[in-house]
Amino acid sequence: EKGGGCRADEDQRDMERACQHIGIPCQSVNFVKEYWNEVFSNCLAMYQRGYTPNPDILCNQKIKFDLLWKYISRHFGDDVHMATGHYARVERNPEVGGGAMRLLQAADRFKDQTYFLSLISQ
Repeated sequence: EKGGGCRADEDQRDMERACQHIGIPCQSVNFVKEYWNEVFSNCLAMYQRGYTPNPDILCNQKIKFDLLWKYISRHFGDDVHMATGHYARVERNPEVGGGAMRLLQAADRFKDQTYFLSLISQ
């Protein structure tokens, strides 16, 4: 980031203001240890083996769409939605059934972020 500083405090304030504005409770969860173990350490190991991993993809797979989703489901139930801010589309997959979803390119292909969601499961 510009200036090289961590924006966690600013991000927290932005989140609190947004929640207050739309009238919903604000809660933050710290996954720093899990990020270190599941993403950062794995990236270091992959670099040492000559690969060029993408930590954003691993974070989506291991943290956002696994640990965070499990936390949300456990604390708020299964009938919840999570907005991630990714530009992508999803649709029900009629070939599989059972509520399976299919990841599709975003309507704006210049903003498309399906690559960053490529390793997530249903």
